[in-house]
Amino acid sequence: MFLLSSVCVISLASVSLAKVTVSDPSDIISPILWAADNAIIPDYNVPFISVQPENLPAAYEFESNSTSISHRSFSTSLNDTSVIVVANKAELSLSFVDITKSGYASNLLWSSFYGFNAAVNVANASTAYLDNVNVTVHNGAANVYVYGTDSVVHVKNSWLYSSGPVSHGVYASGNGTAYVSNVQHFSGGRRSSAFSGDSPAGYIHVSDSVAYTTGIGSATFYALGEIYADNVVAVSEQGPTIFMDGTQKAYLTNCETTAGLLGGVAIFSSMFRTSGAILSLKNSKITTLGETMPGLWFGNTIIDVSLYDTELVTASGILVVANYSQITQDFDYYASYLDNSNLLPAEVYVKVEESTLNGDLVAYNSSLISWSLASYSSWTGAAYSGYGNGYFDVHLDRTSSWKLTKSTILQNFTNEDATLSNINSQGFNIYYNASAGSHPQGLKKRRQLGTIDKTAKAEERKKEVFILREEITRVFASKLHLEEGLLVRPPSPKQSPLKPLGHPQSSKLNNKARLHRNWMSGRRKILLLRHSSQIRKRRLIASSSSIRSHSYSHSPSPWLLAESSIFVMSSSLEGCPNEVIESIVVLLVLRDICSLRQSSRTLATKTTQDHFKSYFRLKHIDITGSALQALVNMTQPGWLGCLLQHLVLVGVVINTKALESILKEKENSKTHRNKTKAQQDMEILQRRQTDFVQLHKSGTDVTVYRGDAEQRLPPLAGGSWRFIWQCAADTFHTSLRSLAASNLPIEKLSIFNDRRLQRCSLACNELGSIDFKNKGLAISFVSLKSLSVSFSDKVIFNSKHDAERSYDPAEEIDWAVSDDVRSIYNIRAEAADEGNFIGLAKLLQLTNQLQELEMHQYRLSTGILAQADLHYERLFRRVAEMDTPPNLKRIELRGLQVTEKDLLAFIERTGVCKLYMHNVTMSSGTFTSIFDYCTSDTANMEELYFNELIELGLRVYFDGPGHYQFPPLIGPVGSDTLERAGAEAKQQISYHSAQGASQDSLATMEYVRQRRREYGTPRRGVA
Repeated sequence: MFLLSSVCVISLASVSLAKVTVSDPSDIISPILWAADNAIIPDYNVPFISVQPENLPAAYEFESNSTSISHRSFSTSLNDTSVIVVANKAELSLSFVDITKSGYASNLLWSSFYGFNAAVNVANASTAYLDNVNVTVHNGAANVYVYGTDSVVHVKNSWLYSSGPVSHGVYASGNGTAYVSNVQHFSGGRRSSAFSGDSPAGYIHVSDSVAYTTGIGSATFYALGEIYADNVVAVSEQGPTIFMDGTQKAYLTNCETTAGLLGGVAIFSSMFRTSGAILSLKNSKITTLGETMPGLWFGNTIIDVSLYDTELVTASGILVVANYSQITQDFDYYASYLDNSNLLPAEVYVKVEESTLNGDLVAYNSSLISWSLASYSSWTGAAYSGYGNGYFDVHLDRTSSWKLTKSTILQNFTNEDATLSNINSQGFNIYYNASAGSHPQGLKKRRQLGTIDKTAKAEERKKEVFILREEITRVFASKLHLEEGLLVRPPSPKQSPLKPLGHPQSSKLNNKARLHRNWMSGRRKILLLRHSSQIRKRRLIASSSSIRSHSYSHSPSPWLLAESSIFVMSSSLEGCPNEVIESIVVLLVLRDICSLRQSSRTLATKTTQDHFKSYFRLKHIDITGSALQALVNMTQPGWLGCLLQHLVLVGVVINTKALESILKEKENSKTHRNKTKAQQDMEILQRRQTDFVQLHKSGTDVTVYRGDAEQRLPPLAGGSWRFIWQCAADTFHTSLRSLAASNLPIEKLSIFNDRRLQRCSLACNELGSIDFKNKGLAISFVSLKSLSVSFSDKVIFNSKHDAERSYDPAEEIDWAVSDDVRSIYNIRAEAADEGNFIGLAKLLQLTNQLQELEMHQYRLSTGILAQADLHYERLFRRVAEMDTPPNLKRIELRGLQVTEKDLLAFIERTGVCKLYMHNVTMSSGTFTSIFDYCTSDTANMEELYFNELIELGLRVYFDGPGHYQFPPLIGPVGSDTLERAGAEAKQQISYHSAQGASQDSLATMEYVRQRRREYGTPRRGVA
């Protein structure tokens, strides 16, 4: 057993220059010896569990007692097994002890969330004291893990070494607490931070310590909870100093750190944007090495930052970046909107005191940086937008100064020095919005430093030129574009789209770095390690150790990045570049891709590129318990299901009428087999129906099971239209309740409006039965930009017997049974009820950002009612009469019946610029005023498409040559379709209306059939 001396903290009051050399554990155990461990790519995509799956296995267990041990060695090589577990309110004291852990963790989520495979695991309100302890772990295991409220671990004067992925130094989770002092730490694997907290929170207190990490995504601090650090020297070769996800807190005092990837700190919200995070840096210094790395990076978060007597030294010249982005699961590059569509701009509020800072502020995609300089602080730099709009607030107190390095546009600017003598313009300008906030001494002018602009108009021109220059720069940088502070080369045959530039993986930091610091008189002297700018190369030598292979009895699952246990193939295929693997993958069907992924960890990673990820962007999910549970599992944080962008919820219709008809047939040798199969299918479908009903009670597309339990049918071939309409209503309400409960913001919603989905629509009264007061629903719809809905008139039953019918062709009807028909007055009153027509208008009132609207109307059988009794035009009238209609860019109307007054008012009030109308019937008035307005200068029409319009019972023919379905009986021949775009949309529209002449042909018969499928009415059985 060996022990290293503690880290010394030296105070030399009489010496102005001091030098301290600090070692870390990699000087004793070379990372080259464990290169194979450190090259393992972690697999996080395993089934997520919310509770600990089993008891923690351990070689040595200490429970419900108090134990002290010294001068001993503990070890185990078993997989998924800790060396020491302290549990059930036990207390353990270890001093001068050696702990060695080998054996891999088969499930890294279990390791992260509960500490499986950790060398030391303290849980269940237990306490451990580790003094002068050496802990060495390999193949993925935390050195020291503490879990649970009232669980505490004290680690001091100790030495921690790890190899392999997710091998954190000190790891607190489940509200556990760790106190760390005088500790040296090294980790070489991916995502192996020195001091980490995890869900729901971990509390880390670390002081007088040294940390060195070399793996990708391995930070010094991973804050999920609270981090308190004092006098910590750290180098993160391929990670930031701090990773922080969500509303966490990190306080660093008297620390000096170096970061080699992403940023000095990388703080974000991995799901929805959260507020309340805190970052405090006091008497500290952070150095970033990458040419594009900022000192502080923030994405999809709202945070307060305090910089007191702090230095940010960046090779990029960028101090702060604020973006709407986040970090990928592997912590290796900045993610985009495709990785998480729930992103929002970052808001960063920075207070700077007693600090001298050099560098720029950069905001992307409508993010905000509020920058306040106080207490003798100075700043040399500027603020600008990296992409899209960026917003900046700058405040200077009387004692602070700003030296501009380029012209800057601000949202708000305040300066307590009314003379502006604390600003060195160097000939550059500051532009700000004078109405955004008060300027001291009543100075509400935009100023050009040195002179005052004569007119606001001149300033606006300069602002336009500035923005134009930024846009030109962005366009010319398309081949090598700077995004979110990280240089990323666009995908090409020679470059993997996932590999970032600017931080070569072959470059490692000098772990024997030295510190030189000049201490100013009258201030606290603290000796810290300063990372040398020299970078030495290390060659990772692959280990020849064998990797266990395991067989699989289950079918390949496309949801997993890789399986936990992998059989390694020969190196010939694994060694191929990512581009070659991708070229192979695009030629395979999905099942073959899944099989290939399960053959090797390396291939599992290399096959996870654009083609495989494309399978996750659009999903059709049946609304059944098993399918929804699979969706929940698929979309866990970090799983590929999080790439989902377009989700189609499919209601399931269980129609057993055809099977019931088979079962009622007389049995003979010919029908026996059919009846046996029908009985089996009947039992399966009845079980599905029971599950379906229970799901909707607890809780858009439609598919039908009718002939058997395996064949899925579209609504068009699904028999009973009433079953389909009821399923559509259940699917719609279940989906809206789910949205309301989740507060999930959506951008596009299609409600059964797809031309491929015919003979399926939502009854108009179902729209009116929505709970519009639900706050969750309002949150979901506030960001909606595109709404597409297909609605029909209300399903009205003429009699009790009619209400029991399914209108399936296999249905047997006993016409001898007498039936009392409902009063015509009651039926008319039900059809005219206002609740049938107000739903869509109320739904649109929730959509403040709606840009596109599609409406399709499907007509059901009128029964004993006349068409006038159904009031087809009233639903659109309620939309046209909205108090505050949405500002729309595109409108498409199909099959609607409208009046001239309502249609004109709706087009005028929404300001639409792209108008499409198919089979629209004008029941009152003509299209003349509509066409005149669309071609006038008042309207900003860009595109027009009119097809098969009906005016007072006559077909509309546009003058000039073109296509028509039916020629007019009298008058000139014209086209029943008008299509215009650009300048042509402003040309006058001339037309005439006439009765179309029917033609007895197969083409006409097919046309009528297609019209009935798309617009109704549904026939009994299959259309």
